[in-house]
Amino acid sequence: MNDFTVGDLTLMEIGLCEFMKDIDINMSAGRQIQTVITKIEMQIERLNAAHTDQGKDNLTLPPDLNPNA
Repeated sequence: MNDFTVGDLTLMEIGLCEFMKDIDINMSAGRQIQTVITKIEMQIERLNAAHTDQGKDNLTLPPDLNPNA
């Protein structure tokens, strides 16, 4: 299976934001959703940085931007 694209991640972020609109941010679930949204935004930034640095469509992340698993 392929990695998520910027478009995939953007759709996930929109979906989580829509889901979160009725959840109290102070609740544990609200904080967890906010954390996931932040991770999605960080991944989008990594992909955009890789695209800018490489100037091509087939992207590989630079070693310093690879997430720690």
